[in-house]
Amino acid sequence: MARLLLVRRWIGEALPQRDRRLLLAVWRSRRYGWYWTARQVGMGVDDCLSRWDKLVAKLARWMER
Repeated sequence: MARLLLVRRWIGEALPQRDRRLLLAVWRSRRYGWYWTARQVGMGVDDCLSRWDKLVAKLARWMER
């Protein structure tokens, strides 16, 4: 539960607005896949995956603080 609260805090404090759209699209697309996600955020699949990887890495670094 504590980790979930940390993620929620990160979304509210440190997540750039442009990445929130990607986060929501990934969360919503669990059953549709990366092609659907990329289309929702207006990116190519490779760009979308790369941005997602960077976003996850930022979260991991933020949680280590």
